[in-house]
Amino acid sequence: FLSLILVEDNTMTMNYLRYQIDWKSLGIKVAGAAANGRKALELIESMHPDVPDIVLTDIRMPVMDGLELTETIRGRWPHIKTIILTAFDQFSYSQRALKAGALDYILKPLNDANLIQVMERASGIIMEERHLREKQDRLQRQNARSLPLLRQDALLRLIAGKALDAAALHDIFPQCLGHYCIALFIVDQPVADIGPWDGALREQLLQTLGAIAESVRPGAECLQAVYRDA
Repeated sequence: FLSLILVEDNTMTMNYLRYQIDWKSLGIKVAGAAANGRKALELIESMHPDVPDIVLTDIRMPVMDGLELTETIRGRWPHIKTIILTAFDQFSYSQRALKAGALDYILKPLNDANLIQVMERASGIIMEERHLREKQDRLQRQNARSLPLLRQDALLRLIAGKALDAAALHDIFPQCLGHYCIALFIVDQPVADIGPWDGALREQLLQTLGAIAESVRPGAECLQAVYRDA
């Protein structure tokens, strides 16, 4: 379920929103309510890190109105979707709220069909953004797993005297654009005496190289590659 907080100073309107709308059928749960913008901010802060997905707020309230609340939410929690409730004679005011970062507005007197339509649109946008973030996170994890192998392969190609595209090097070794040093370790003991040339041996050699590099330059980022010349 998506989480929602309601911000409304009118008791009748608040009760209507809390108890007359079938939020569950919309995949939404009401996580809290506040009578003005300042109380809403305190409520959101108390919910951290599980801040609401949607804030449905009246635009004219005492202490802090919906416009200031919307601007504050956009600055502090840009992923939260704010939806404004406004009367017909406050239409220009609602336009200011949209410019301040509100996703949409709903005109008073409230109409169930219109409210549901706006909330479904907000839910769709939120779910689409979630899927996009999840996809980006998966790609980042995949890149993090494959980057060491790409770096090793690039180093081996450089050692073998093969040319590499400058753009590719920039992507693989962004931290090497400034000054850096290279250490070359030659294992003079025959590989046959060490063990079979397999993944386990390569990993042992890489760990050893990393430990040596760390002892020489503590804290420096180190890229290792094992090259077999025969």
